[in-house]
Amino acid sequence: MDEETAWAGEEFGAADLGDARRNHRLIRLAARVAQQPGGTIAGVCRSAAERQAAYDLMSNTKVRSQALLQATTASTAGRCAEHEFVYVPMDGSSLVLTDRAKTKPLGSIGAKRFPTRGLKVVDAVAVAPDGTFNGILDVQFWARAATKRKQRKSSKKPKKPSRYVRRRNRDTEMKHWSASVDSVNQVLETHAPGVRSWFVMDREADESKLLRQLGQAGTWFTIRAAQNRVVEWRGKPTKLFSAVSAAKPIGRRVLQVPRSHSCAARAARVVIRARTLRLMLPTYERGDERVALEVGVVEVLEVRNSSTPIRWVLLTNRPVATLADADRVIDSYRARWRIEEFHRTWKAGGCDAENIHLRSADGIRKWAILLASVAARTEHLKRLARTQPDEPATCELTEDEIQVLIFAKRRIKTSVELVPDGIPPIRTAVRWIADLGGWAGHYTKYEPGSTTIARGLVELARYMEFFSAIAEHPELAKKLMKKR
Repeated sequence: MDEETAWAGEEFGAADLGDARRNHRLIRLAARVAQQPGGTIAGVCRSAAERQAAYDLMSNTKVRSQALLQATTASTAGRCAEHEFVYVPMDGSSLVLTDRAKTKPLGSIGAKRFPTRGLKVVDAVAVAPDGTFNGILDVQFWARAATKRKQRKSSKKPKKPSRYVRRRNRDTEMKHWSASVDSVNQVLETHAPGVRSWFVMDREADESKLLRQLGQAGTWFTIRAAQNRVVEWRGKPTKLFSAVSAAKPIGRRVLQVPRSHSCAARAARVVIRARTLRLMLPTYERGDERVALEVGVVEVLEVRNSSTPIRWVLLTNRPVATLADADRVIDSYRARWRIEEFHRTWKAGGCDAENIHLRSADGIRKWAILLASVAARTEHLKRLARTQPDEPATCELTEDEIQVLIFAKRRIKTSVELVPDGIPPIRTAVRWIADLGGWAGHYTKYEPGSTTIARGLVELARYMEFFSAIAEHPELAKKLMKKR
């Protein structure tokens, strides 16, 4: 296997597509997607032969999306094997896909008054304890039943669905969360035995059945509470939020809150409270029977901010007796931000997964998984440069990529800094890649983001193709590689 397909071979080499030729084609296609990420096959593959081969692979019914997913999740689990535990952020999202003719196997997304079509997604990623993004552990796709917008003659507001209907719809979608939890545990047990999973979820996952499943599975979890549930405190029923707010503060911290669409990055001063309570979870069966689940509850409340103060109420099965215990739970929840960054990279920042033009359901899933793997690689590079900046660049890049990167760096920034001949650290290499993608690093205080890194990888691939084309002329190549 050549260096061009080194990453693709590591990521999808274990895929069993029933034929060695299909396996080889998959690795070649994955390498091409990594070099030129994009939502469409036409945008990724440059020649007519490459495009036809990609369409044939995506439309082949013998090539199942599950085979691609199993290969990339096994690779991710292998990278987690050296840790005692890994954070597993899970989140729900959606892929809004173009379907003007309404011929694709898609479902309704968003509000009924403004229906769009696409796929619902629940995915799980692996984050190392130091914050390094390790890759994908599971992806669940499904399509909702299509809904039609009805023209109402009356000006009255549409009638809300009954409590039973809302509960039924909620249970239907939560089964995908439950399946993802089981899938993640199975992948780690198979390919990284001994590694504990620490599931991290936002308020969407505050559901009784999921909480019971996580409690019975023996895995660690941190879930941000969305419902003011009934809890048992000192033998009496009370409400969750009031019970934890009544606890005495156990410490104060300054948390670095990353920037978002609604607010800038800031240092938030927070008060921390913690208490162990018993959740009285409803079974939604006949009668009013409830199941008790003992959890630790950590409240993080921002002070001196009247606009949008932070208030996290975190449910966990980890100890919360001390401030150090509470800090570990808070750190686990902050790891959830990694999956938000992954979604942006996957759907928009370079990979453009919402621009898939395939028509078969399995073809859409296969192409989306390939793009998700490339997005995970971009996130891995970004986080590795921030968490392990002094590691040599050879930990993720080939020697040929590094040499071409040095050449490209000398061509575009000779007057700013000296470029050494040796192997640079990974942080420096990622900054050079981002330079190729238009990163304004010398004018901002931020490290390069996913979009500039993805664009830089595309430019690096073009340089690599150029040097491959002149490889038959060693004297010319040697002359070009000299310092200017």
